[in-house]
Amino acid sequence: MVNDLKNSVNHARLKEVAHINDVLTRLDDTLKYRGHNARFNIIEKPVILKHKAKLENKQARLQGDIMAAMEKAELTDLESQIIKLRFFRSYQIKAIAQELNYSPRQINRILTRALVQLEK
Repeated sequence: MVNDLKNSVNHARLKEVAHINDVLTRLDDTLKYRGHNARFNIIEKPVILKHKAKLENKQARLQGDIMAAMEKAELTDLESQIIKLRFFRSYQIKAIAQELNYSPRQINRILTRALVQLEK
């Protein structure tokens, strides 16, 4: 069951959204901490902003595809909330468990069940 998830289209999309979130966070940090450097502002900043815009567009498209698949799969509110926190905001399982007042084991179980439901 879990091995099927690794080869699924929606799971790959979710992982790609999580990766894009991480890259966007790093780009934001770079822009924030190197903004006072003149060479950076003239040469590197426009390239980073262009790359960031492309990633944001790709992320929005992927999230739209995932949201449509989640509606089609008829996930519960809790399942969709966990998927959004885990993949759209890159929360760790432990942080999700603390926020939703569940144990990490319960969150993992719900997340796995939701991902399987998403692929049906």
